[in-house]
Amino acid sequence: MLDTQVTAAVLLAAGSLHTLGRMRNPAALSVIALLTGCATCAGGLSGVEERNLRGGGFCDATLQVSGDFGFEGVGHFRHCFYKARDFGQCDGMSVAPSGSIALWQDVSTGSVVAFRPGWHQPQVLLSFPTPSSLQSANWNEPAGTVTLKAWNHADEHQLAIPGNG
Repeated sequence: MLDTQVTAAVLLAAGSLHTLGRMRNPAALSVIALLTGCATCAGGLSGVEERNLRGGGFCDATLQVSGDFGFEGVGHFRHCFYKARDFGQCDGMSVAPSGSIALWQDVSTGSVVAFRPGWHQPQVLLSFPTPSSLQSANWNEPAGTVTLKAWNHADEHQLAIPGNG
């Protein structure tokens, strides 16, 4: 349903741009880019409640899943995506300023993983001691590093950005 609404909004915005003639309207172009990005993030999946575009084709989305979750028959889970490719439940997605690589914490393993378009699978960067979770990632692409901080841990981990070179 949401994808149909997004498609309709894109067509409406495109029609509005056409009526502007030769004028360039950055706000309208931004709306079209945003709506087109929403359509590709978690594209085709049902139960998408919220999409967060992160740049470079990366996003995270909250999915609504029916099941037996104790007190409630519906679960709400954050998943990480590159375009329509679902990497599963995640937390703390961060995308490098260039948009060329993203990292997040895999909920099933606790590992912090990274993915670049063109890779077959995400690569494990770091395994936090449980019950830590990723709090922040500070990118320094010119230096080829990313600094990770976990909740409940004073330590920071400076890592080489994989595939940088």
